[in-house]
Amino acid sequence: YPGYWDIRKRQHFSGDVGRELAELYLTRIAKIDPAITYLTNALKCATPDPDPKSATFFPQINHCTQTHLERELLLVNPEIVVSMGPVACSQIWGITNLELQHGIPIRAQYGKWQGWVFPTYHPSTGGSDGGMMIHATEDFHALGQFWRNRQEPPADKWAGNEDYRILETSDQLQEVLESGWCWQADTGLDVVAI
Repeated sequence: YPGYWDIRKRQHFSGDVGRELAELYLTRIAKIDPAITYLTNALKCATPDPDPKSATFFPQINHCTQTHLERELLLVNPEIVVSMGPVACSQIWGITNLELQHGIPIRAQYGKWQGWVFPTYHPSTGGSDGGMMIHATEDFHALGQFWRNRQEPPADKWAGNEDYRILETSDQLQEVLESGWCWQADTGLDVVAI
């Protein structure tokens, strides 16, 4: 949501966090020129209760995104949307675990827009929790590499085929190894972890 300076200047990310985003995260870490970026908020207007635990917070974001986001995405047509913070990541893109998914680009669609979404922690997180600055720094470094290379991230060949079970005896382990589920003739044994 827009902060104090965003409202006064009528420009998203115009306060201290915006300056940190432009000068540190984009310029120095990602090595991306802030002039080629477009900054916006999930919630477009000031909110009387900016607490995510408030009963009105998420309905406001849902209303804003349903009203404005698709049009904004189609107008700007970004190659990569950097979704910063758990609110934007979960409410817009359905990213349910930012702790596991931050810094990993995903293909996404919102209405008629399709492209890359790069989930990361919000830059303001580093100000309130110094340990989180490490994650944000790593994420923006990875964003810069992804931006410059424009490569497909590696595919997870196990997605949807995970097999988690507790093997309590050596006979059970031997049975799994001999079952063939983990063997690929062209690459050899392909067990991720035992």
